Amino acid sequence: MAKALLANTVRDYFRTLAHILTDPGDFFRRERELDDGSVTGPIAFALVTHWIASAVEWIWRGAMGKLFQQWQGQIAHLLSEIAEVDSPGRGAWVGAVEQRFSQWVWGVGPVLLDPFFTLFSILFTGLLVYAGSRILVTPQPLANGSLQAIRFESTIRLLAYASAPGILACLPVAGSVLAYIVSSVVLVIGAHELYRVGWPRAIVIAFFPKVLFAGTLMMGFALMVLGILKWVAGNF
Repeated sequence: MAKALLANTVRDYFRTLAHILTDPGDFFRRERELDDGSVTGPIAFALVTHWIASAVEWIWRGAMGKLFQQWQGQIAHLLSEIAEVDSPGRGAWVGAVEQRFSQWVWGVGPVLLDPFFTLFSILFTGLLVYAGSRILVTPQPLANGSLQAIRFESTIRLLAYASAPGILACLPVAGSVLAYIVSSVVLVIGAHELYRVGWPRAIVIAFFPKVLFAGTLMMGFALMVLGILKWVAGNF
């Protein structure tokens, strides 16, 4: 019975993964109708997806590690020589730091920490995307006469399922870049279907954290320029 349950769980996982990757529009249309407010399943899906990608990436990166470690060893040797010239005895310290860094980078540390980073990213990003949806989405009347509900739980489900393309990060060399691009596209499609908005608003909602960050930087820069101009006007 346990084996059957595990087999069903694995089958459902890959079925969901394939559905999101091949037809995200249809998936999120169904998700919009079947959304029960639960976030446990979607978050588990996202954690497993990112962990698999991280683990596979660690495996192929380990295969490339020898070449990198050769370069790293040459750089560390050069740093050790420079440190010895500057202060005798410091070269051993540089070597110890290099060894610990190598063990961590090429070890399983990042793989073990990946679920925690993924969970934090989903929750933090979810808060900002939810804020953007509350600002930009006008609730639409549904077939039953009620208004469309804009809930934080639905936003978390959106982000969790939209992270499915993260599995592409396990591909060598360009996997992480490809995963980011496809995930962004899927997130925009998901926002379009979930919130029933046009594509421009869907794009802004999907990228609202980045829009907010860029807006904050621009405002800070503008205030800095105004402060400089005010200082120049007062002193000259």
